[in-house]
Amino acid sequence: MAAVRAGADGAPTPSYAYLFEAKGVQRWLFDSGPLRDLIGASDLVAGFAASDGDDLLSDVLAAVGLNPSAQFSRRAGGAFCMHWPDRRELETFRALWRLAVALKCPGLECSDAGPVEARDEKDGVEQAYKASGGLRFNSAANLPPTGHPFTLFNPRTGRLATRVFAYGGDQTLVDVVSEAHREHADALARTFARSRRHDRVARRFLTNAALEADPPYVFPRNLEPDESDEYDNPLFPFRAEGRRIVVLHADLSGLGQIFRNATKSARGAGDIKEVADAIERVVEGAAQNAMSTLLIAAEPPRDYDGKRLRVLPARPVLLGGDDITILIRPDLAFRFAETLLKEIEARSEREFEAFANRGLGLKKVSACAGLAVVKAGQPFLMANTLAETLVKHAKKRAKARGAPPYPSFLAFHVSQSTLCEEYEMIVNRELTARGVSLTANPCCVGSPPEDGECGWDDLTKLAKALAEAPQGRGKLIEAGRHLFDEPAEAQRTWTRWREVLERETDYQRGDIDIALRSFDRGAEPTLTASIGAISDALELIDLGAIDAESQK
Repeated sequence: MAAVRAGADGAPTPSYAYLFEAKGVQRWLFDSGPLRDLIGASDLVAGFAASDGDDLLSDVLAAVGLNPSAQFSRRAGGAFCMHWPDRRELETFRALWRLAVALKCPGLECSDAGPVEARDEKDGVEQAYKASGGLRFNSAANLPPTGHPFTLFNPRTGRLATRVFAYGGDQTLVDVVSEAHREHADALARTFARSRRHDRVARRFLTNAALEADPPYVFPRNLEPDESDEYDNPLFPFRAEGRRIVVLHADLSGLGQIFRNATKSARGAGDIKEVADAIERVVEGAAQNAMSTLLIAAEPPRDYDGKRLRVLPARPVLLGGDDITILIRPDLAFRFAETLLKEIEARSEREFEAFANRGLGLKKVSACAGLAVVKAGQPFLMANTLAETLVKHAKKRAKARGAPPYPSFLAFHVSQSTLCEEYEMIVNRELTARGVSLTANPCCVGSPPEDGECGWDDLTKLAKALAEAPQGRGKLIEAGRHLFDEPAEAQRTWTRWREVLERETDYQRGDIDIALRSFDRGAEPTLTASIGAISDALELIDLGAIDAESQK
């Protein structure tokens, strides 16, 4: 399709653009709580507007006769920008699309813009985004109706109950949103039991070899230890020592600037979508590489009444656009995040080589990751919000470097008791003692840290050194606590720890000091300069992440 069309008289004819975006996707995914509902919700979103055409969008386009001729400048991650020469036909599509969205994904907030008239497809992209950001539609009503004595509500969400849902021996009230999640999740389980076909998100995280393996790889559907571990409902393979889980969220950095540059230099919608498709390949390939490198061999096969499965210690949630979300076991989460971030940078450099001679100004793309470590029973919605604020914290540091391409950073937090959603609030309230930070977050991944930054390699070296010298690690935790109210006692505790360590394990103190000097420009290690990195390193040891790190 040409960027500018001409009428019978040779004059340019207008192009029309329609922009659609799903909003609050993470909130909708984690809405009702149970893992099996999350699986259904994530597949519904993944089947919205996919770049491979296996989606709801294709069905609606076919229904109104616009498939496969429609042109897109964006089509992934629950969003698309569509271009078409006839306003009335585009308005017909818009009406049916809105209805299909409401029926398929009730309660998922959406916004759209258009059809907008433009000179050509490139101008249509700009006009559509300028017109976006208005009212949202398809929201679920949160205020309960009044008066009826038999009105029941979903206790998890507070919304009006629409059905009593039986699951094994459990009967649960569901509302219009959680009912859609659960029904779709059960349909996915039946499909896998019948044909071993994974859900859409799982398929995007697994290579073709993994998808065709026998016994098959499968992601868990249940986190509850008191429920049966069954073929169609496998339990999450926790380690024996605990039931903590990581909500890992990663987000690409500088993506807006990349698309602005691509739009300026593009000849039409196809050029812009070509960039978007390249980024999709980067993200999907990086996720598959991290999965294959770290998780595929993590668990041996299990037997379920003669049927064998290899249950992976993770559950993918979202992979589309610039977002990646996965639930993963803590001992594997940090290496997974590191591999993912490094792969995104390396793969984007290779993908963007194809655009070098087209003036699009593309070099590479990077990402930041947030890892919220929580107990498996804590609300995933709150944990995911914490992970998103950790990403913001990491991006703030990355963008302080200047212009893109930005370096990759990761930030993490281990929730000890009450789950707080805002990381900046946690830093101010729990991780700052008399001006001394008890964390080195965020950590730079894949490139050398600048002054005042923590390098991920430096942090893992410190954690390994501390793991090999367990004497007195409790004293380090005690010193950090004393900084809040007894700084002098904190200093005495620090001094005693170093004296004992030097007397009992002289060579190990040397390794620790070498690791600590990277956090204070090579100076003699001090409590105030070291305690943030030490606290983070001790958390990694406690989570088993250093054991996983040493196995690479």
